Amino acid sequence: MKTRTIYTCEICGWDHHTEESARQCESRGRPVAYPIGLIHGSATGFYKGITFAVAINRCDEGHSNEGALWACRDNGAGDSRNIKDICGGQSIRIGSHDVPNPNAASFKRMVALLRNFGIESITCWDGTKPVPLSEFLKGTK
Repeated sequence: MKTRTIYTCEICGWDHHTEESARQCESRGRPVAYPIGLIHGSATGFYKGITFAVAINRCDEGHSNEGALWACRDNGAGDSRNIKDICGGQSIRIGSHDVPNPNAASFKRMVALLRNFGIESITCWDGTKPVPLSEFLKGTK
């Protein structure tokens, strides 16, 4: 008879063959729950000229938040047109490089879009956390 020891991550429930592997998994931590309507963007790379806002954010279990985004694009690819017109992958991860440009046309359209969707508490990513739209705009003048 053989005996096996299995180590289980207490966050996501995945089984690991070594304690070290399970600890590494747990060190990833829990996902960040971003508020619906959080405006963020990218000024460089593939997503240049696009302003995003969080449309769906589920942090029910595991290490990632399953979600989707609304997008307003200044690159000719078009904007989200209705509340169900979403894009994005399985997980939302917003970092220090995702501060939106309040002078971009896509940002202004995103604010109008969110208001049209009835989102009253619009927030913007300041590089580390969500802040109210009015506070974000004060800091960028």
